[in-house]
Amino acid sequence: MIRSIFLVFTSLLVALPTKGGVLYVHPSVSSEEASLYSEIHKIETFKQKEVERLQNSASELQLLKLFKTAQSDFLSKSTEFSVIAFKKIIAKKHEADWSPGTRAIIHYSFLRLAQLSDSKEKLSLFEEALAFDASIEPDTKIFPPPLVKAYNKIRRDLETTEIQLKKFQEYPVVILVNGKLIDPVKTNSMVLFPGIYRITLVSDYTTPQTHILNSNQIATLNPPRDSLISGQCNSSAQIRKPLLNQAQSMILFKNGCAHKPKSKNSTQKAQYDIPKQLSPPVLIENPSHPIETLNTQTESQTSKWVIGGLIVAGVAGLVYLIADSQKQSQKKKSKKTQPTHELVSF
Repeated sequence: MIRSIFLVFTSLLVALPTKGGVLYVHPSVSSEEASLYSEIHKIETFKQKEVERLQNSASELQLLKLFKTAQSDFLSKSTEFSVIAFKKIIAKKHEADWSPGTRAIIHYSFLRLAQLSDSKEKLSLFEEALAFDASIEPDTKIFPPPLVKAYNKIRRDLETTEIQLKKFQEYPVVILVNGKLIDPVKTNSMVLFPGIYRITLVSDYTTPQTHILNSNQIATLNPPRDSLISGQCNSSAQIRKPLLNQAQSMILFKNGCAHKPKSKNSTQKAQYDIPKQLSPPVLIENPSHPIETLNTQTESQTSKWVIGGLIVAGVAGLVYLIADSQKQSQKKKSKKTQPTHELVSF
């Protein structure tokens, strides 16, 4: 209690203009102190700001356009072209830490492809969809019930891996699993289906890292150690790898001491080391499971599922228009930020 009162008092004395800035946190500061300071001064911490940035990828609009084309081809019964477009969408599953809406579109594309595929390929697509985001429930108003039933059977039968997250609670670090936010402070473990994952670790104290690896390798993953901050609470304070314009940002040190970061160039953008060549992720074989034989030609041409597709097309069109409007607005307000940080592949 005394510590909290002292922090409030000192933080009020050293208050700096922070509107629109980012609060960077020195390793000597506890997460509780950082949260309290952030709340008092109405400034987002680096972790909050970075997660928001990562989940609003500049590639999202491109993917939405591709989905609009795929859905249009599907509804016009241009199966060959729709399959090509949907495959292009799922190929982007690990290109960014996608937002919930975009993850739903990618998951939808997996199931739509499964509907248009033979039994062997259908099984593989189901397993990839589960690895991408098993929490998304397929809608029987959009997909044929036999397809949904087969998908749910694979979800019940497929062996999963439980990953303990205790070691990520110390900093703490939040984990983006294919873009889905997991907070180890709120949950002690996560369950994963076999497959390849994009894992991004974000902390207030360290440089973000993105790993492309399979479900068996995630258990060996450790929290990042590369501190974002160097120097003391004076003119020497600086951010080693800044993500945003530092003009309105500041660094919080222990005992509530805050200082603007030292910067040779106030417009400096993120500069993270990204390997020129990434080794391919290690693939693992998944056990085969029986799956019901579906007549995909009949299903894809049934008026009921076409109507469902029209509903999705309408929603996708609305999402596209909103996203396009937001992107145009952002372009007017600020220059495009390069979404760069450390990318590691096992």
